[in-house]
Amino acid sequence: VEDAKLMALKLLDQGRLDNALRQLHRAKAKDAEWFSIQGDILMRMRQYASAHQSYREAVRLDPDNLPYRRAAFEAAKTLKKHSQPLQKAVDKIEGLFRRRK
Repeated sequence: VEDAKLMALKLLDQGRLDNALRQLHRAKAKDAEWFSIQGDILMRMRQYASAHQSYREAVRLDPDNLPYRRAAFEAAKTLKKHSQPLQKAVDKIEGLFRRRK
């Protein structure tokens, strides 16, 4: 794992999501691992559609990697759940409270 990806993972563990994403984009190559890390960050940012796309790209680049396949499946389930009208309303309300912290 190159330095940019390692640092992005550290920042992700610390909950510094914007910084993690910025750091990840400094990586030289966008391989399957890169897209998986991006998916992890985007899931934590609640950007489910983008996260799902990232995981799908990781699977496309490394189709035999089971953790990437599981992550793509979980992202798809989460995206579907958060696309429901009632859940969208709950997400909006939660978003209002998150901003006030």
